[in-house]
Amino acid sequence: MPVSQQQPSYFQQVINQLTEGPKFGWEIEVDYRKKDMHVMYRRRKVSRSSHAYPIRGPQSYAYALPEFDGKTLRWEYEGRKYEDVFHLCSLERAEHRNSGTRGKVQNDIFGILKENGALFPTEVHRELLKKGLSYNRRNVWKAISRMKRDGTITSFDDKHGGWRFMYRGTLVALAGDDGAFTRRMDTVDEALMSPTERSIMTKLRGAIYTAKELRMEVGVEDSLLSYIIKKFGKEAPFEAKSVGTGKDYHIEVGKTKDERKLQGRGLVSWVRYLNLFGLMLVWDDEKVPEHEVVSTIKKLGYWASDEGRRRKQIGDAWEDYVERWFKTVTEHNEWQLRILEERKKWRGQTLREFDRIFRVGFGPRELAISLYIIFEMKAGFISASDVDIFYSKVINEPEFRNYATGGAKNNAIMIMVGAKTAEPNAFRKAAQMGMKIILHTSVEDVMERLTGDDTSFFKIAKAIPSTAKEAEARQDTDSGPREPIVSGVSDSRIASEVPVPAKESKTMHG
Repeated sequence: MPVSQQQPSYFQQVINQLTEGPKFGWEIEVDYRKKDMHVMYRRRKVSRSSHAYPIRGPQSYAYALPEFDGKTLRWEYEGRKYEDVFHLCSLERAEHRNSGTRGKVQNDIFGILKENGALFPTEVHRELLKKGLSYNRRNVWKAISRMKRDGTITSFDDKHGGWRFMYRGTLVALAGDDGAFTRRMDTVDEALMSPTERSIMTKLRGAIYTAKELRMEVGVEDSLLSYIIKKFGKEAPFEAKSVGTGKDYHIEVGKTKDERKLQGRGLVSWVRYLNLFGLMLVWDDEKVPEHEVVSTIKKLGYWASDEGRRRKQIGDAWEDYVERWFKTVTEHNEWQLRILEERKKWRGQTLREFDRIFRVGFGPRELAISLYIIFEMKAGFISASDVDIFYSKVINEPEFRNYATGGAKNNAIMIMVGAKTAEPNAFRKAAQMGMKIILHTSVEDVMERLTGDDTSFFKIAKAIPSTAKEAEARQDTDSGPREPIVSGVSDSRIASEVPVPAKESKTMHG
């Protein structure tokens, strides 16, 4: 049995014909008994020519699509060419006309929506009751349906970028009030959102989050969080790309040129998100300054990119290697001091993280003489600015600060342990500050003497793939035993699984 197709509405039939260009009212054919283009014009559904032409009577206007408001159009009728400016009916005239022709219920609903913006039908009925208008709820709903059909009000449904709310119907607003739905959604009203959605929107107000941080705050699974962010938010017009190599490697942020390709429904106007090398960043575009957003994108994008992930893996591997070194030196009593306290990843009053701190004692116990040995691990090249940053971190921590001189206490020994080398200025500056720089070669020499393992850290770092594709390629092509990526691997496995290369020549620096 064939399925009958629903006849297009009066409005849709008119719009379909006006897509061909401006037409005089009698040229537009519709499948309805009554055709009144003047009514559609007063309801702001179509635009009209500025002048009337004496073709069929003294008031012959041409009509066009509503988006041509304020534009000059050319058209032709019976061989004669016309040119005119088209306009929508002014809101004042439209409201004046409507107030005199609608029924009393519709007029009162019009007034409620004009005063309050977007409302649910139940809320419209409640506002009418507050004004002492005791309309039956069913009559109010019927009046709203009629006003939808004749184009006086619009609804926030699937066709208009919204959706049907559970048990509440759809939001409605005056046809001429384009920002009504946005203003209502921006309030993060509990009537518009589930408790989870509202919690996420409330957290985002005035803040910037990664999806991971937001998920931990709210407690929602990944797929649902991603759906909610794309439902309420709009993709930000930013592009991040990796630039440079080595020490010059950084992230550049620019604006996209084609905003039509941006994703997201954007139901809440101030929610923006960005997919940053597989990491989702979401923020309040209204209250978070753009310079703060760009700075965050650069910082997070550095570590989220393929090169950033590789460098982070190298950093983790260096920390694992140095962890083995600390453990080995301690087990062999190489410190030749009494270890009174050991702190790992410690944060003090300034909340700055210190990689490793030993508090050691020497001399007779009765004298209670102790020193702090503060270690900073650097997986990359050590620059003079790195020395400054480490020194600043130490002297700003109250436990290590000498308030008389503004520097570090005399019993605080600062040591930087680097997986690569350091620039000459870094060595000079460290010496001036009473700081020691130890490079990977010295660490490797100690490990070889105590354990017999002469594996260099360069060998370990080289085994770390630069991209995910490279990691897959290595797994596919390597048929023999693979070298492990030493990140988060136990000490015993590192010693047993990493192959021992031929003896390398090592040069001491510093």
